[in-house]
Amino acid sequence: MNASGKPARVAVVVLNYNGAADTIACLDSLAALDTAPSAIVVVDNASSDNSVAAIRMAHSGVELVANAENLGFGAGQNAELERLVSSGFDWIWLVNNDLRVRPDSLGQLLEFVARHPGMGAVGTCIHDVEQPDSVLAIGGGTVNHWLGRSSHVRRRGRRPDYITGASMLLNARALAQVGLFNADYFMYWEDVDLCRRLDAAGWSIGVAESAVVWHRHSASVGGEGALKDRLINASAVGYFSRHAPLGGWPAIVFGSLLRILLRLSTGRWREAGAVWRGTREGLRRFKRNA
Repeated sequence: MNASGKPARVAVVVLNYNGAADTIACLDSLAALDTAPSAIVVVDNASSDNSVAAIRMAHSGVELVANAENLGFGAGQNAELERLVSSGFDWIWLVNNDLRVRPDSLGQLLEFVARHPGMGAVGTCIHDVEQPDSVLAIGGGTVNHWLGRSSHVRRRGRRPDYITGASMLLNARALAQVGLFNADYFMYWEDVDLCRRLDAAGWSIGVAESAVVWHRHSASVGGEGALKDRLINASAVGYFSRHAPLGGWPAIVFGSLLRILLRLSTGRWREAGAVWRGTREGLRRFKRNA
């Protein structure tokens, strides 16, 4: 129920980029939800394959929004988030296209927010789709603002600092107050930044541990590697420069150095170079947009 006593209006948003097969499988699982959302929207981030046609053929009843260019994770969804907020939806559930949701997951999320008013963002228990008993994250993770590191929460009952954008239920009223994703982050850390702003504005961050989803590792960026390392570190530099003590310099230096050394120690020279390039990119981009 919402504040007026009516059933909550929930929209599910799935972002797609050259991942039609994953997105269709995700939509298949959403179609089997015990509690049906009011709307399911796929935002296509200017895919270069036949994603749009394939998704429309498989799920003709789903609304599909096609971006003219690849705007990244947060900015790619911002226009649709703004529309949904202004259209009177109460909650917006962001679901990665490489997720599969358990049929009762949305119902469990709504039961949780009904018991815990004031939630700005709520996460789910995320399992590995290939090893269903393996927990990848319970809601999200914690951040060390001195050492420039984040780590997933895997222990039940521990409050995360942020909810991962892979499965994030957002309160529309909270978004209307604090704003949408910061478009300076192309991919990664935009969810951490948003949760930081929600927390600062007095909204709670929570986890509906009984809501379960399954995640396929790194399908959104095509696997592990140098590209992912560069994107992560560029966004990490931006986040810590804005939210960590002393202008973020301890976190930027320690975090970047640790990530480089870890890759060098295992002979991943290309990935170590990508971390360094990401550091430089983040310093340029976020300083320019500060």
